[in-house]
Amino acid sequence: MSIPVVGLREAAISMARILGDRIGVISTIKSAVPRHVRTLTHEIHKVVAVDMPVLNFVNVSELEKRIEMKIQELIEYECDVVILGCGSILNIDINRMQNKYGIPIIVPLNAAVAVCEYLMKNNLKQSKLAYPYPPIKEIK
Repeated sequence: MSIPVVGLREAAISMARILGDRIGVISTIKSAVPRHVRTLTHEIHKVVAVDMPVLNFVNVSELEKRIEMKIQELIEYECDVVILGCGSILNIDINRMQNKYGIPIIVPLNAAVAVCEYLMKNNLKQSKLAYPYPPIKEIK
C-alpha cells in the first residue's frame, strides 16, 4: 500500500510497552481470553474478561463497573498498564479510571489513530524493502 497501515492490536501493544512493563488486557467475553493469550503470549502478563457481549456495551454504566472490577484484578496481578482488548470498548470515562487507579489504560482505536496521524504528519509509511509492492499482474 502507498499509505500507512496500522492494526489496533499492534498500536495498543506498542503504546503499552512505552508506558509500563506488565501489560494486562481486558477482553469482552471469557471465550475470547484464550485467543488473546495465544496471540500475545510474549507481550502480556494477564488477560481477563468483563464477560459482557459487545452488543451489551450500550449499557455504559454496567460496562464501566465491570471494567473497573477487572482493572482492580489486573493490578492485583501486578499489571501496570491496561489495554482494552476490543476495538468496540468506547465512550467510557477512561480519564476518570486512569486517575482513580493510577494506571494507563490504552484504547486500541485511539492508539491506532494516533500512530496513523503521526505517520501521515511525518510522511512515513511501511518500508518497501520489508513490504514490497506485489508484482503487477495482467488481468484477463
